[in-house]
Amino acid sequence: EAILRNDVTEGQLIAYMNQVRQAIPPGIPVTTADAWGTFLAHPNLIAASDVVFVNLYPYWEGTSIDNAICSLQQEYQQVINVAGARQVVISETGWPSAGNAQGAAVPSVANANLFALQFLTWAATNNIPAFYFEAFDETWTVASEGPQGANWGIWDTLGVLKPGMDAFFNGQTAPVTGDGLIPGPTSVTFTYVPPYGSSDALEARVTGIQPASYALAAYI
Repeated sequence: EAILRNDVTEGQLIAYMNQVRQAIPPGIPVTTADAWGTFLAHPNLIAASDVVFVNLYPYWEGTSIDNAICSLQQEYQQVINVAGARQVVISETGWPSAGNAQGAAVPSVANANLFALQFLTWAATNNIPAFYFEAFDETWTVASEGPQGANWGIWDTLGVLKPGMDAFFNGQTAPVTGDGLIPGPTSVTFTYVPPYGSSDALEARVTGIQPASYALAAYI
């Protein structure tokens, strides 16, 4: 997330990527990992990547656990739409088991369990390549993230599995729900308007409502 953190400029990062590409055998893919919104705002990063590594964190966006995976799916699809033929890998996602609430996103063992089970079910069902953040709790991130930074692991710092975090690996699955309140002001924003003559779908992002209570129809 070098661009998200403002560690380097877009041009500097692409130059580093090209430097690496020239120093390794041909055919080895080169990429950078960053948040989904960063890639949408910096299409040159996608063009410079052989494969797109996107980080998706509904928790940091303040999304309720009730709508977290639905939101993640929408964000992932937006990156897919601009990635062209490039493979899109979810390089990071997760939910903390303790810490401070971020808007409507509440860290807890139960919410971490639900997020992991729904995400892993969705990714496996749709053959989506993904990494889960993270294996073990680590305390050093508290300085930059707050108390939740120490609670992203499937296991704690002693290697003890957190209760319920192995549900998916024990054969359980969970359907993705999208009934929670989508954070933000009540609005409908078109995120992709197809060019004239295209058969692409019109895409919109709706905030400030509970999806189970509404249906969205577009009239042209």
